[in-house]
Amino acid sequence: MKKLIALTILAISSSVYADLSITQIMQIKPMSFQAGNSYVNGSCGLASLTSLRADAWRCLAGSNHKLYDPCFTVVGATNMLACGIDPSTHSNGVFVKIKSFPKAKLRILQTWLLQLPDGTYCKPLQIGVTAGSIVLRDQNNKPLGQDSIVYTCNDIKTVNGQTIQSGLFANSIVPGAVWTAQRAYYNASSLLFINVETTQIAKVWT
Repeated sequence: MKKLIALTILAISSSVYADLSITQIMQIKPMSFQAGNSYVNGSCGLASLTSLRADAWRCLAGSNHKLYDPCFTVVGATNMLACGIDPSTHSNGVFVKIKSFPKAKLRILQTWLLQLPDGTYCKPLQIGVTAGSIVLRDQNNKPLGQDSIVYTCNDIKTVNGQTIQSGLFANSIVPGAVWTAQRAYYNASSLLFINVETTQIAKVWT
């Protein structure tokens, strides 16, 4: 049977997207696991580092031990998770079966996916099995004296032969009626800092 996980996206906060009168808080609700659905085996060492939800986990799954964060508990199915769901790429994810849930409850970030007003998506940087960060450098090639980048965005462009990307500084995300963050632009190859701006956030997934 083809492997699909149907999704329901719940807009907890209603808003008029165009004027950003409020940031939309989105939540994924995986559909129930049905007999005959395919799955892969996995294990979870921690609660999610990127979601504050109690049913979110950080897991390795499949023969290649792929890292997923967050995975969400599937209601009504013993030790079954939905992993790899990604609204930014329209990925329905995969079911993952684990033997047990971890006891550790380490929460680091507030959200696992953000959408900016220009349609750009930003996700937490993950290196290996840990949450990662990028330290930008100034024009003298010295570490920038600011927070590191913890969210990288999918707005990669080539400008005058340079690969330019943006990301969000750690600890710069400010929740509120309209969430904001410090968005830094940098050379994706050399990590040289270009500039920074305050951006509103249109949607966050918790």
